[in-house]
Amino acid sequence: FMREAFVSKANVASLNPSRQRPDLFVDEREFSTPLWSAVAKGTLADSTPFILPSFTSATNVVADHSEGVEPSAGTYVTGSQTITPAPMSGKFTLVREIVDQGGNPQLSQILWAKVRRAWNEALEAKVAALLNASSASSITITTAAADAALAKEFRTKLAALQFVRGGFRFNNLPLHVDLYTAMIGAQDTTGRPLFPFVETNASSDNSAGTAGTAWGAIRAAGLVGVPSWALGASGTVSANSFLFDSGDVSGWATEPQDLNLADQDVANVYVGVWGYQATAVTDVTGVRKLAYDPV
Repeated sequence: FMREAFVSKANVASLNPSRQRPDLFVDEREFSTPLWSAVAKGTLADSTPFILPSFTSATNVVADHSEGVEPSAGTYVTGSQTITPAPMSGKFTLVREIVDQGGNPQLSQILWAKVRRAWNEALEAKVAALLNASSASSITITTAAADAALAKEFRTKLAALQFVRGGFRFNNLPLHVDLYTAMIGAQDTTGRPLFPFVETNASSDNSAGTAGTAWGAIRAAGLVGVPSWALGASGTVSANSFLFDSGDVSGWATEPQDLNLADQDVANVYVGVWGYQATAVTDVTGVRKLAYDPV
């Protein structure tokens, strides 16, 4: 009688199946886009190329004057840069039965969330490719420079940019993983971090700079160096970080357009995306490559 009255959990397993919790769906995590965020200038209406007028050169604009002598005529030359948007697209092919079954959360919602993430990742990669392919001047940091030597070289080479024509006007510092981690790990001969992550900590006195919470940024020379995953993975060859004026590097993109094609085939339903993007370095003098080889 006692064995029959007290039923174990295993005896009634079929009456207590595992529950689905669609409200707690675990989606892919969002990626940061520090490069695109620094250069984005707005949207595009379509793929029509547009022209940016620009300054090219000028001479004899101002010179010493001699009384009674007419000054030489100055010259002013303009140029232009044509920006041609390029398309980006993608497509999922789903059998109609999957779509008809619906589900919670809806499959279309899951797929579109993935499309938006991929769209943002593609824009980030476009900016990284643009900067690497640019003809910007390169500042080479000594191979395998570390600790105090690295901190000193970094600040002295950036300080030298105060003397470029027009002065220092760079305001973005996306960093490749190798340079970033070398700076985070930099320490003096006593083991004191040169980029401590707590600004108010006494150890930050006379340091080369500071690091943000959880080492999410480096503050050096008054600039905020941001870790930029799109610049590439860690390696054993020279890779570029960048220093640039956001006014001299631009990006434009449409919002990704949702193309839901349900009536083209009998067997399949298509979820597509379409849009345009364009990137441009409008003044290469406002960009510097920071080349660093960790080995």
